[in-house]
Amino acid sequence: MNPQQPPNQPGGWSTQPGGLGVPRRRGIEIPPLPAALSLLVVIGLIGMFVGTANAFGGTSTEELCAAYNTLRSSFSNDHTDDVTDEIDHLASLAADYDEEGVRSDAESLDNLGMLVYESDLSSATSNIRAECN
Repeated sequence: MNPQQPPNQPGGWSTQPGGLGVPRRRGIEIPPLPAALSLLVVIGLIGMFVGTANAFGGTSTEELCAAYNTLRSSFSNDHTDDVTDEIDHLASLAADYDEEGVRSDAESLDNLGMLVYESDLSSATSNIRAECN
C-alpha cells in the first residue's frame, strides 16, 4: 500500500474526523474494533493457558517433603528459632500442592509469627507431616 495514494482509491487511506487513517481493502473499510477484539481474545487464551499450566506443574511430593525435612532440621539446629526463610519456602510449595489439607497448612504457615515454637510448627504442618510420612 502506498501512503501517498489519493484517499478514496482502492488500497488507499480514508480519513475520518480527527485525522485518523483507516486501512482500506478493495474499497471496504476495515474497522479497528474487530482487530482489537481479536487481540483481546488471543491475550485471554494465553492467560488461560498460563493459568492452567501452573495447575499442572504444581509441587511434587518429593519437593514438599524435602522442604519439610529441611525446615524440621533447621528448627532443631538453630538455637534462635529464626527459620522464616524455610517456613516461607515450605508455605509456597504447600500452596501449590494438589491436596486440600496441605494447601490449608500453607495458610497456617503464613500466619506464624517471627518467633516460632516447635508446638506451633507441629500444629501448622499437620497435613504436610501426614503427607510426608
